[in-house]
Amino acid sequence: MKRVKILLLSVFVLCLVLSACSREVPYRLSKGYAEASPVTLLVLPVEGRRGSAEVKGLLRDTVTERLLNMGYRIVNPERVNDAYLRISPERLEKLSPDEMCELFDADAVLYTKMTVWRERLFLNYASLKIGAAFKLYSKGGTRLWKAKYKTKESDLRFDKEFMKLSVIEAYEPRVHRVVDAVFSTLPVRVARKEEGKKFFDWLP
Repeated sequence: MKRVKILLLSVFVLCLVLSACSREVPYRLSKGYAEASPVTLLVLPVEGRRGSAEVKGLLRDTVTERLLNMGYRIVNPERVNDAYLRISPERLEKLSPDEMCELFDADAVLYTKMTVWRERLFLNYASLKIGAAFKLYSKGGTRLWKAKYKTKESDLRFDKEFMKLSVIEAYEPRVHRVVDAVFSTLPVRVARKEEGKKFFDWLP
């Protein structure tokens, strides 16, 4: 009887995983995106009450890396962090996208919000649910692109301590998968030959 319950629970978990993997990403790309053709993007710190500072930092770093690989230039994250320390987050959050782009000399600004972060442990069942929303605005204040995505990863363990560890360690690959899914809806920028190494100017 115990084996039957475990088998049924395993099938249920597998269905959840397959369902999460097949979910499409809701997004909207502005018709004026090609005309705006942003090159330098400002990636702001992740907003929202969900998730720890560590998780939000990983999400922002993963987004930055993904955008660089897609051919965009990124405003130096350390420069942005310094501005948040000097000016204060409260004052910066009141600035319009146009003002933010003007302040950091960017073509567009990316707002990211952690919408879901939920860890659950129940008997021999563990799950991690993660979700995020993204909005990209031009320096003129036009919304160029928006997307959101959430997914859930489930696991079945017999050792509770190991199960807790597995859920905590699962967040890094989950963040990468969320970013990969979401940014597959954003156009890749083709670099011009004369731009050379400028894409990585922000690196130390």
